[in-house]
Amino acid sequence: MPEDHPVDFVCGCDARYKVVRVKAEASHADRLIHCLVCKQPLAPTDGAYVLKYFLARRPSRGATSECSSALGSTISSTSRTR
Repeated sequence: MPEDHPVDFVCGCDARYKVVRVKAEASHADRLIHCLVCKQPLAPTDGAYVLKYFLARRPSRGATSECSSALGSTISSTSRTR
């Protein structure tokens, strides 16, 4: 992945990100990064580089991912109780 050049990344839940590599400073501490949609962990670094994730698109409602399926079952069960 070229430094400072955005690369497309698709999470397992079908959320789409732009990822940029930035040279890490010596004092940089690793931190946990999670998908904003499904909360799955994302890689925080790539060697001496920090990875920055920018959410470009959330999964569509028709996606068959685990994240959207769970949301759909919650909505269905809520509508049945009314």
